[in-house]
Amino acid sequence: MDAALSPSKSREIDIQRAYHDSIFEALLPWEKIWQMSIDMAGSPEAAATLGIDLIGHFGPRGVTLVLDQLVLQSEGPLSNIVELGSGFGGALRLARRHLLARGLSPRLTGIELIREYCSLAATIGRVVGDVEPFIVNGDARQLPLRSGSIDAVFAAGSASFLRSMNQVLSECARVLRPGGVVVMTDEVGLRPDSQAEPNEEFLKNHPPEVVAQTTIAGRRAEIEAAGLVVETMSSLLDWALPLVRQRLLMLRFMGHCATAMFGHEAYEQMVGTLTSAAQEYERRSVQPMLLTAKLPRG
Repeated sequence: MDAALSPSKSREIDIQRAYHDSIFEALLPWEKIWQMSIDMAGSPEAAATLGIDLIGHFGPRGVTLVLDQLVLQSEGPLSNIVELGSGFGGALRLARRHLLARGLSPRLTGIELIREYCSLAATIGRVVGDVEPFIVNGDARQLPLRSGSIDAVFAAGSASFLRSMNQVLSECARVLRPGGVVVMTDEVGLRPDSQAEPNEEFLKNHPPEVVAQTTIAGRRAEIEAAGLVVETMSSLLDWALPLVRQRLLMLRFMGHCATAMFGHEAYEQMVGTLTSAAQEYERRSVQPMLLTAKLPRG
């Protein structure tokens, strides 16, 4: 990214970093956290399945859901795949393992707005022994990629945090080859068109300056305005609600270990974030969804 940032973009980066650091600051000394994970899980392979480097309400299962849909919907080769909002690189590393298991070995590139997270992702990759995925410091609204050069774009856990989704989708359309696919899960950023606003507890844990919300109809309009064709806009409610409840149960069961790893305040914020999301799923004021769109051929 250009070092000369506008004041509005600098403020946006500061807001996003402050929010995510409040939960995941403990990951910054990664070598220490990784050793604790290995001690808790029993082996590096088992520690990797914990997904502590994955930001998002759905964790590793959300990433595999997106990847399976990406493979299912893709037309032609999958040589170049891009993730938006890569954070600490956990989804990209999981994507590499998942796709390799399916006999696929595309070039994986992440785009991350916060420069420090790109450096941390590189550190994590080195420590866990997976340096293949490459994360670029950049803005999803202005992708540092050639037009027509990408086979697929995905967002697993980050779509709700991407500002100006109309610009993001337009950039996806620009960099995709004809027939290329976009797959996203939107965990907490979509509201049913006729439902009430989320309650105060949800907004406390998902502040509007961090989580960008719109209606389902609004998201469809953004996809179509970008020149993409909607393939699926599927509710994940029946899948997501038990998953989030399960993750909450596990987080509470492992409360002592999680508090030791992340600290009390971050642990409580994790619990509050998942609890308030589950409550709004139940109220039907927030609609978790799987979104797939393609760039038309010709």
